[in-house]
Amino acid sequence: MDIKKLNGAIEGLKEDLGKALVGCDLWESGVGQPIASFNTQPKATALFDSLTVQIRKMLKGAEFPDLDKFYSLDIENDLIAIVIQINKYQLGMLVNSAEVNMGILYSIAIPNVRKAVEEGLK
Repeated sequence: MDIKKLNGAIEGLKEDLGKALVGCDLWESGVGQPIASFNTQPKATALFDSLTVQIRKMLKGAEFPDLDKFYSLDIENDLIAIVIQINKYQLGMLVNSAEVNMGILYSIAIPNVRKAVEEGLK
């Protein structure tokens, strides 16, 4: 694991999203402690780590396929919480939907940060 590359991945995400990025944390699944972050939210990291486990259990119980690359939640105050699945790790971000182009978010920012984190985890 290369922490410098992981922090670089978050810097790239900040460049892609600009002021739309409210915060971001990268953590190991099941641990819930941020490894790299911007405007860290440790309580949210622990919450989304637990939520991912619950979503996976519910999907399995309903005989649905497992989570793939990410899931997102539209929450109050023009915010979107996105949790990206990257091997044994997760990257959660809070984005201001009023400040972001959704095409850039889903087609550029998420794939870019995913690839950069994968490189940092090698």
